[in-house]
Amino acid sequence: MLRPLRRNGLVIIIEHNPANPVTRHIVSRCAFDADAVLLTCRETVDLLATGGAACARRRYIGFLPFRHRLVERAEQAIGWLPAGAQYCVWSRKLRQPECHIACRF
Repeated sequence: MLRPLRRNGLVIIIEHNPANPVTRHIVSRCAFDADAVLLTCRETVDLLATGGAACARRRYIGFLPFRHRLVERAEQAIGWLPAGAQYCVWSRKLRQPECHIACRF
């Protein structure tokens, strides 16, 4: 994911939050996600860092199943709380990752 980015290129990952029990329940019942392995926000940040990207920002999203201006404002205020259905991580590529020969094209 980081390989085609230029230095300082931006990567954004939005992923299901395994800390949310409703999200885990929905994913466990979805045939499409039968073999899905949910990554925690910390694991995603660590993988990006290993690949040469610095975490610029992260936040949890999707606290309520409906949209409204007031709901969106409230979600912005509590985006630090690891209870949302998903999380979003923004990172910038800092360096070229050390890559094994097997992954070079």
